[in-house]
Amino acid sequence: MERILGGKDYIKEVLPEMGGEDFSHFSRLAPSVMLLLGCVPPPVESTQVHSPTFIADEACIPVGVKVMSAVILDYLSALHPEKRER
Repeated sequence: MERILGGKDYIKEVLPEMGGEDFSHFSRLAPSVMLLLGCVPPPVESTQVHSPTFIADEACIPVGVKVMSAVILDYLSALHPEKRER
């Protein structure tokens, strides 16, 4: 993510929390990583997902696609190093 976003300034590591996601079930079946994309527009500081107060800045969508695509391509490239683009 640092490579794609241009450094650590846009990356924030958060403490684990007990959410209501089914993610842990799926991650038992395949290698997994859960990424949270911050998409709250200024001046809003935070908002809850899955609530009527959720506010998203659609400008974050291309950033999320770029980061998640890079994670997938890097993972696949590590599985098959002989097929890396030159």
